[in-house]
Amino acid sequence: MAWETNALNLDAYLRRISHPGLGDTSTEALRSLVKAHVTAIPFENLDSASGVKPCLGLQEVQEKLVYRKRGGYCFEHVTLFAAVLDRLGFRINRRLSRMFPDHPGSTTHVLVEVETRDSDQKWLADVGFGGGMIEPMPIVSGAIVDQLGVPHRLTRKDDFWQLEKKQTDENWTAQHAWAQIPVYPIDFNVMNHYIATCPDSPFYGRPVVWRIKDGLLVQLTGTTLTTTHADNSESKRNVTASQAPEVLESLGLHLDRKTLDRVLEHWPSS
Repeated sequence: MAWETNALNLDAYLRRISHPGLGDTSTEALRSLVKAHVTAIPFENLDSASGVKPCLGLQEVQEKLVYRKRGGYCFEHVTLFAAVLDRLGFRINRRLSRMFPDHPGSTTHVLVEVETRDSDQKWLADVGFGGGMIEPMPIVSGAIVDQLGVPHRLTRKDDFWQLEKKQTDENWTAQHAWAQIPVYPIDFNVMNHYIATCPDSPFYGRPVVWRIKDGLLVQLTGTTLTTTHADNSESKRNVTASQAPEVLESLGLHLDRKTLDRVLEHWPSS
């Protein structure tokens, strides 16, 4: 089974992320695409949180994230973004990654490794991570890149690359880790089924939305809305079902009536 690219409407995607389209495969072009994608398209799991398994066909993902101006979780983001990079001429590899490898978690994250025409190293494009990864990172051990004011680092651990985040106590915590082995569409489909339908999944049964808004990271987890400010302080508020439509709209999620009714029906109690 091959990866889909033919269904991609590149012009519609570029309009969705307000990107001019550079016609280039440079590192700077990759950087501008990553930032535009992450700031325009939210991370969200409202389908799996309300009993619907997302479809990972490129046409279906494009319909949802581009035409209907929804967001998606990592498998949807990477399905779309990898197809865009491939169409633009970048050399890419999709990778499965293990969440919080110090625990360890499950292999439920996906990312894209990218080669650019003017760089000798590969780059991590982590558009589906949801935590404000607005810059690509050079896949070099010890590389540190600021992501919305928070340093992130890549380290080599045996046969794995590990993304780490610097905490306020100056310690680094592992976010996810991946091996550079081939990934196929069936791998996406298997893990997508687990994430969307298994009660143990962090994205099953509760809404999770991440959005970069006015340069700040805003996160909805369950009924708690958290805004992380420039000084890394946080403000929190509770979101009831009656408040949810306005909050979701403010996070860039434009839901049709049927979808909104389904989401509200499954909205968790405070």
